[in-house]
Amino acid sequence: MVTRAKVDQAEARKAFVSVFGESFYEKFEDPVVFHEVTLSSPSSQRMYRRDFKLTSRSAFCEYMFRRVPGYDESVLNRWVEVCGAKLQQVEQLLKLTIQRLEKIFDDQGFKPESVFMHPETHVVPVIHSVSLQYLHVLELLDRLYDLTGAGAIEGILSSEGRKEAELKCRRAVRAVTSVVRQETTNMRREATRLKTLQSGKASSELQEADALTGAVVADMDSSEREEGGAMADPAAVLQGLVANEKAVAEVERRAARAVVADGATAPATV
Repeated sequence: MVTRAKVDQAEARKAFVSVFGESFYEKFEDPVVFHEVTLSSPSSQRMYRRDFKLTSRSAFCEYMFRRVPGYDESVLNRWVEVCGAKLQQVEQLLKLTIQRLEKIFDDQGFKPESVFMHPETHVVPVIHSVSLQYLHVLELLDRLYDLTGAGAIEGILSSEGRKEAELKCRRAVRAVTSVVRQETTNMRREATRLKTLQSGKASSELQEADALTGAVVADMDSSEREEGGAMADPAAVLQGLVANEKAVAEVERRAARAVVADGATAPATV
């Protein structure tokens, strides 16, 4: 569970530097809220170490550009609105999937009790509402992996059902990262426009923010290559996944109102 963390100055510094780096620690002057989260599944741990940090650094770019005179803030407002909305969609998808799994288990009198052998607890510096949203998404993803793993081990879920549920939700989280990349690229385009207007006399604040944004985009490109390449239309992918999950949930709600046939239940495919 994501909870507020009480940290001293040394712990705060260490946590901040682990996400943003030493140079940004020296320059950052806004408040930071520290949270503690424990992630157990390898997938959620990898996404924390890679994609959460990239999203947080993109949020740092948004923070920096807001202090650049002449920068079009509508671009920054769009970053906040779009990224926040997509994370809400992923959260909805994860909650729907978790609820369906819990109902399958409850119907069969099964209480999942599994333990991952290598949990990681992190003290996390949160500088933006989007970063906190992403953290909650990772926590839900971790819960999903706990349920699918236990269900498959106990024979409540088929191997195919486990794979389908995990792949769908992991793809949705990856789609959000791709959307963040697109919106971060838009921030850099506006920086390029402003630098052109300033005829090679860009302020040090603009140059620094632009350089950081370029590094973040490059790291996001590298992350996408590791996952098999960029999504052509991540927003459409995410919308389709959520719509499909809603449709499945509605079918199951209607089936629950029908007369339930007697007999044993085969492992669910989700």
